[in-house]
Amino acid sequence: MDEESDKGQASLLLPISEELVPPKGIVNNAQLEKELMLMFANAIMFNPDPDHGFGRAFSAVQKGPVEAEENGGYALDEDGVVRDTKTMFADVEKIVGELRSAEQRRSEEKEGFERRARESESVDDADQEGPGKKRKRG
Repeated sequence: MDEESDKGQASLLLPISEELVPPKGIVNNAQLEKELMLMFANAIMFNPDPDHGFGRAFSAVQKGPVEAEENGGYALDEDGVVRDTKTMFADVEKIVGELRSAEQRRSEEKEGFERRARESESVDDADQEGPGKKRKRG
């Protein structure tokens, strides 16, 4: 394509790279958290809040009496996606925080079990290596 035809286009084709291709599977909690945050960022980025950025002057839909007829009798909530995304983000952030704390507790418990196992092994080794008990002959 030449430079003349690119002017005025709303979309842009990017070369495929590792950063742009979603993962085929989520393998750990950090990757899950990253993908969730990217999903919310995209929802906000591609559905801008009319109260921020360019403002309501550049809204795609002009408010008027014809609006309800064009939308099948329903009022169009232009920034509803952004509002819902913010609500979902708050809920997911809380759940991810709980997941992180549960993961941290689990790792601390695992370290505690391993430490106790090492201590009991060292006590068992000391008992075996020490002088044996002498029995009284009677």
